[in-house]
Amino acid sequence: MHVGAVGYVDGTAEFLVNWEQAFPPALVEKAAALADRVVPHSRMVSDLGRERAEHLKDPQARVQALGEWLAKHPDDPFYSNYVRKERLEIFGDLLGDIGAAEDCFQDLAKRTPNEADIYATMASAYIRGFAIGRQVNLDQALTLLDKAEANLEAVGSQSETGYIVTLYGGDDISQNRAILNFWRGRALLDQQKWKEAENFLGRSAPVLKMSRPAWEAYLLLGRTQEQQQEWEKAKNSYLEAALRSPGSTEKFVELSLKTGTPSREAAMKELAGAQKRNFDAAHYKPALVDLPAPDFTFTTAAGGKITTSSLHGQTVVLDLWATWCGPCVSELGGFAKLRQAHPELRLLLAAMDSTVPEIEKEFQQNGLSSDDIVLVDDGNAAKFGLAGVPQTYVIDKNGRIRTVHYGALPDVVSFLESDLTVLGIAPTR
Repeated sequence: MHVGAVGYVDGTAEFLVNWEQAFPPALVEKAAALADRVVPHSRMVSDLGRERAEHLKDPQARVQALGEWLAKHPDDPFYSNYVRKERLEIFGDLLGDIGAAEDCFQDLAKRTPNEADIYATMASAYIRGFAIGRQVNLDQALTLLDKAEANLEAVGSQSETGYIVTLYGGDDISQNRAILNFWRGRALLDQQKWKEAENFLGRSAPVLKMSRPAWEAYLLLGRTQEQQQEWEKAKNSYLEAALRSPGSTEKFVELSLKTGTPSREAAMKELAGAQKRNFDAAHYKPALVDLPAPDFTFTTAAGGKITTSSLHGQTVVLDLWATWCGPCVSELGGFAKLRQAHPELRLLLAAMDSTVPEIEKEFQQNGLSSDDIVLVDDGNAAKFGLAGVPQTYVIDKNGRIRTVHYGALPDVVSFLESDLTVLGIAPTR
């Protein structure tokens, strides 16, 4: 087989394996087996087994399947430690099985002893475990966080596996220190060491770039300040939390009334003013694109079909999200406000890897109707070149994608209203 044909087999097999849920299983298996036969050093059959294990929705089934893959490929040069890390995360975060997480951690610590992220991940497992009633030693978690920080500056130490769980991707040491301080603050709060917790959370919250940790850091900071009867400080912390997540609004209102704000309406006006100042400070200017929307088919909870052609003539705001994605869920309240402000829009919140009951729970908490439930499979998501969730699109009446947002929007209404205004397809308020 000539070089060009080998490259074609390799590229085709890699694409089919990466998006294997969108194709017939037998076709994907045949392509992977062919690649392993004709492409030097190909590992497509192994990669297919790992991909299938990783796509299992049930955490218990997923961690078991990953364990079976690891038993077959214990020394895989690219993915064995990556899979060990995945199993540590599942046991510690999703299953709360501290003993199994410790076994994974001890194994990884022997193999990658200088990796900061494994110590941070095990520490976070202890702290999460404490929150759900597991018998854990929080001082041990704090010791692991110290170990993680000591390893931060070593070259390549943050994630020797190439897989980041708790720390921040890249070499931003200040961001990673902020993450470690967040977990220190959370552990100290659980130990009721309010002042120490306030110190670490106060150093962490303003630095964190990711929306969910920053929101949670401000929320926990407010709790420590309430415990110390620092009411004005607590109010300001809850304001910062509410700017990042609508779920913190009620705590902000509660502390506002406690510190002299005359009414709920006045508190909400203060929050709206802070949101406007934050948005103005961002100096956001829409980056317009002009791409055809792919030919997709989404399914409603009632079994109906939504296709590209069925949306023709409507201005569509499409958000691809998932119930397991914290930043995605934090946006839902903003999308509810967008609908109220602009009923002329067609809002589609298309959930991946999520069940109808999971979606209903999140919708009810954020003022959305179960009639709005839309599901999207991997094949249709792939047509959008999905890089991760959330990912939001504005599609005009001619079926053209005009703006794309990668990641969570800190202020859904303000950002999307700016998009729509520049496009001339929605009035400003």
